[in-house]
Amino acid sequence: MRPTGILTLALLAVSLWVVPADAAKLRTVTQSGAVGGGATGPTGTTTAVARCPKGTMAVSGGFTTSVPRILGAGLSSRWFVVSESMMTPRGDGWRVSGSEHFPVPAISGFTAYAYCEKRRKPILFGGTARTDTIPALVGQTTGNTASCPKGTTAIAGGFKTLSTNAYFNRSRGSGRNWSVEVTNVGATTQDTYDVQAYCVRGKVQRAEAPGVVPGPTSEGVSNTLVPGCGQGRFIRGGGYAATPPAAGLVRGPVVFGDVLVKKGWKVSAVSIDGTQDVYQASGYCRPG
Repeated sequence: MRPTGILTLALLAVSLWVVPADAAKLRTVTQSGAVGGGATGPTGTTTAVARCPKGTMAVSGGFTTSVPRILGAGLSSRWFVVSESMMTPRGDGWRVSGSEHFPVPAISGFTAYAYCEKRRKPILFGGTARTDTIPALVGQTTGNTASCPKGTTAIAGGFKTLSTNAYFNRSRGSGRNWSVEVTNVGATTQDTYDVQAYCVRGKVQRAEAPGVVPGPTSEGVSNTLVPGCGQGRFIRGGGYAATPPAAGLVRGPVVFGDVLVKKGWKVSAVSIDGTQDVYQASGYCRPG
């Protein structure tokens, strides 16, 4: 169903500098946006781009969105679904796109985060893998992987689709590979999606932490932190993995934050149906 009666707000021109204490030599730049709700379906896609300052390039990035409001079991009164979290084509920033979903009109905010370091050339991109289509049936999940060249390792990765009814329940790396999973949560057309790997030379240490969204309350929210790396190493990127949600985002854990913080990499999730759900946060480390 195409959205009707939708009010979309202009992108908020807000840019913020912060320097996480556990991320030596990294600069964090953010760009925030907002979108208004429609009563009959998802809004159109809105994009925020966080740009690195001159003389720096992005190593990784992430996103946060408004925490969903829950109206009883399985009904979200406000939900911003992220359809893109990916490095800019020139490697000089990070793009985040998405749309707000019904049933109750509201306003959702979201923020793109770019983590930048001093370098003249952009970070190396791995091969871009594009699937044929997002699954045709609501509730189905598929996945794909982008691989870094030999001698390099994935430090971060990204994803993108034009669909406003697809949810990425996984975006994380292992060795040379970065993999994503995407679930059809209401799409009536079969759009494609992309996954990219961002690569550095040498080995990357991976640190992981399990998360549990509490139940049985209908607004259970959990923040899971991947702590810092071994001595002399610092987190440069991160990712997450969660169980695929049921059709229409009516059941399961849904991630609404994937960012670098002072002490590590933080992933935030909410239980849509108020039951206890599990997910995982990952951080990727290399020498400072």
